Amino acid sequence: VSLQLSKKNGLQNNNILSAMNDRRGNLWLGLDNGIDCVNLSSPFSTIIPDRELISTGYCAKIFNEQLFLGLSDGLYVAPWSKQFNSASGNGMRKIAGLDGQVWSVNEWSNELLVGHHEGTFQLKGSSPSKISIEAGAWTFVQMSPDYLLGGTYNGLVLYKKTAQGWQFEQKLEGLKESCRIM
Repeated sequence: VSLQLSKKNGLQNNNILSAMNDRRGNLWLGLDNGIDCVNLSSPFSTIIPDRELISTGYCAKIFNEQLFLGLSDGLYVAPWSKQFNSASGNGMRKIAGLDGQVWSVNEWSNELLVGHHEGTFQLKGSSPSKISIEAGAWTFVQMSPDYLLGGTYNGLVLYKKTAQGWQFEQKLEGLKESCRIM
């Protein structure tokens, strides 16, 4: 297995001044501006969807053989593989129309819902459609097979399952606080 390390796949910078292995098989790299440790025996890899290491990750979901990653600058998708290797040019691409904070990606009734800072989106393939304009969709809780409760920046909303997918039903009155955890 070949591994090419660079700033694009996790190093702090590309200027490696020294390298050393420790007793556990880790590779330690002395860089211009710090030290990086590469765990060569780990089955996990660093995944950097934006290729610049500038975004914060908030959520991940495997759905229909695809890996979805919600970051502070949008939603990314790549074909799922148990041997995911970010150094191999992982095919990660940003989904158009979902720029900005993605707080959650959830599967409900075999459909993908995205909690976004601009509202709730339903994703069909790689096409998002906004189903609620209530700002800041954090999370969702299933109330029954046909109803979801959504937590937003400013309270709770109700979604109903229809033949076309999930639809905004109503904003619940009485609670104006952020409902990030339910």
